[in-house]
Amino acid sequence: MSAPVTNDQRYSSRENRPCPICGGGADDPRGEGVRCIGYVSGSWARCSRVENGRPMSDEQTYTHRLLRDCPCGKTHPEPTWWRSRITKFNYVENDIIVGTHMRRDWPMGPKDPMWWIDANGKPGLNGRAAATFPLYGTEILVSLPKGTTIVLVEGEKKRDMLLALGVAAVATGTGAPGTHEAEAFKVLLDYNVICWGDDNDVGRQQRRANSARLQEIGHANVKELSDGTPAPDDYIAANREAEQVLAFLDQAVPIGGARGLGQGLGTFLAESANLPPLVDYIVGILSSEGSGWLGGEEKLGKSYYMLYEALCLALRRMVLGKFEVPVRRRVLVIEEEDPPRRVRDRVNALLRGLDLDPDDQAVRDDLDQWFRIEVWSSFTLDDAGWRAKLDQTIQTFKPDVVYLDAVRKVTALNLSKPEDAQTFLDRLDTPRRQYGTLFRVLHHYRKVGGGGAFRAGRGSQEIAGSNKLGAWGEDSLFFEPVTRAGGEVRITVQRKDGEPPAPFLIALTEEGGRVTLTAKTEQSTGLIETQVLNLIATMPKEPAETGQPGVSIAGMLAAGRIAASESVVRRTVRSLEAGKKVAEVGRADKQKKLYGVI
Repeated sequence: MSAPVTNDQRYSSRENRPCPICGGGADDPRGEGVRCIGYVSGSWARCSRVENGRPMSDEQTYTHRLLRDCPCGKTHPEPTWWRSRITKFNYVENDIIVGTHMRRDWPMGPKDPMWWIDANGKPGLNGRAAATFPLYGTEILVSLPKGTTIVLVEGEKKRDMLLALGVAAVATGTGAPGTHEAEAFKVLLDYNVICWGDDNDVGRQQRRANSARLQEIGHANVKELSDGTPAPDDYIAANREAEQVLAFLDQAVPIGGARGLGQGLGTFLAESANLPPLVDYIVGILSSEGSGWLGGEEKLGKSYYMLYEALCLALRRMVLGKFEVPVRRRVLVIEEEDPPRRVRDRVNALLRGLDLDPDDQAVRDDLDQWFRIEVWSSFTLDDAGWRAKLDQTIQTFKPDVVYLDAVRKVTALNLSKPEDAQTFLDRLDTPRRQYGTLFRVLHHYRKVGGGGAFRAGRGSQEIAGSNKLGAWGEDSLFFEPVTRAGGEVRITVQRKDGEPPAPFLIALTEEGGRVTLTAKTEQSTGLIETQVLNLIATMPKEPAETGQPGVSIAGMLAAGRIAASESVVRRTVRSLEAGKKVAEVGRADKQKKLYGVI
């Protein structure tokens, strides 16, 4: 409403343009309580007499809404002299209209947001995401010979403008920067495609996303109009004829996949000089380029820790009393492992542990702005509709980190197969590259055999599934039991950027409905060696099937007298053997090694 107001927008009783709110006009007599000096703009009406709209503006008028619920408590019809026009854009799938995008245009002023109706004419899409729809206008393709050039634009209006000039075109209907699922683009495989986007940040992002979709489905004949090209509607609106538009399209160049590979190193350095710096989300644990795993064996508190870490990010609280959160971060938690009651109880206890009252409405209102959660909704990355909802949520809520609990619940892919593992990781990396959102994913270690088998404590190498999964993580935490009897859990941090902190222990304390998590420094190597040596020397000897009685590693861990993980104890014993301080003296059942002091 900042554009100059024309005479046709102002109220006049003589010219039959009364105010739709009070009925007055600017040419009514002064001093009689009927004169109104307001005007209309789009779906907004300014009235100088009725004070129940929005607060008075600089023009000494109050703002009211037409056709929708107004702050004054009424619904005002549009004036007969200020009629809007509704345009319907039908989306057709298998010759059936599956949804319609609606647009209302006013004579002047700001546009109304577009809205969807389903196949039955009801508002919304009955739970379906627009990203799963076909592209707009694809019904014309059956009448075009293979090899025809099709222009792909953002928005139905631009497509219709091109078609009116005889230029074959289809359009996205999701709004930039998002786009449709790859399936929607397969109808273009038999045609040459030119991607023509809007010349703004989100328009360029969508154009590249469209190109990426076409590359994803293996399209070999895709070109694009590069950055700096005017938007289709702006170009056509300047009285361009069909011949001019076709000549303009000749400027399109092949997309990245069709160009030569690489660029000059000097060019790369120049173009990458202004990349945003690496930012710590959690100092020492998580950076702005740190998607990764929360991995480990079952029943070690990974889900509990996930909720705790997400709360610390959303509330800007020190993590484990040790790791700083410099800036508040929005988080999205998708919880498929635990039911709503358990999640509620854990969050309540964690909030109390952070000295917050979960029943305080102010606390809840604040959390709504920073922490979003989806619990037990059968979310799966295998379903295009769920992926579209995730994409839409990332666009609108803009979370810095998305937590998924757990892998086995959000995909049915066989992750032991490299091709399935890659598909799963691509579904995480695509929104990350497009929006910069990190993924923090809970996953279990692969199973180990019995008979005294143990883990080598190799972190990502123990992740269940293909080795592609282990290589994906950039900032990951791996959970190990200190003893098989439970209690403290050892955390190892693995990072691709920056030095990870030394392994540490997590202690969970529950008291009076409050839960706190704290980090404890693990004992030094020298101290652990001393403890192990003392245990081997002083513990009761276990009977041997071969050789002499001695002390087993399992026996030391079961005694609960050493604060170290099984893998650390095994490494310590090997070190003591190498130093000729202890030696294997016998074997118990199942070939369990027994040790004695030399």
